[in-house]
Amino acid sequence: MDGTQLSNAIYSKSAENDLYERVWQFEFYRAGKTCLPDGLFINVDVGHYFGSSGFLDFYIPQLCWSFELVRFNMKLEEHLDRFRKGGVYYELSHNVGNERETMDWGIYVNLKRFQWKVINFIPAGHPRKMNNGLWNVEYSEKFDKIWVFDDWDKMIGEFIYLKEEKKFVRK
Repeated sequence: MDGTQLSNAIYSKSAENDLYERVWQFEFYRAGKTCLPDGLFINVDVGHYFGSSGFLDFYIPQLCWSFELVRFNMKLEEHLDRFRKGGVYYELSHNVGNERETMDWGIYVNLKRFQWKVINFIPAGHPRKMNNGLWNVEYSEKFDKIWVFDDWDKMIGEFIYLKEEKKFVRK
């Protein structure tokens, strides 16, 4: 993600002065395109192809990874419910990632497993929610630092923005 772009998105903020979800989606997509290795691709608004009535924000088919983005804890439970039984993305977990390969001894090995995360972008110091499938990404006021927390609120990464290189690196 580009910290300079985020900090200068002054016309893309809500009345509460936080960036709209769509800004985070564009930056997530741009970052995904630039950091994924050759042969991996990020797809947007995925759903119809797999028979879902919903549209995932992002999907990396080679890894069976899917992502929904939210901001400021808004509609958090609604996004999580989409992946739970009865949710619009629940069927994806049964239709995607079931590719199997036969080994020499006739044993099947599951090569891919459908995985999902709801990523919640919140300003540093804002209360984080914990839930299975939820990652929180806290960002500094100047968008020059981000902290990533897993499902159980364990920090799994701290990143600083290198302005000259226009990218975040692990601290």
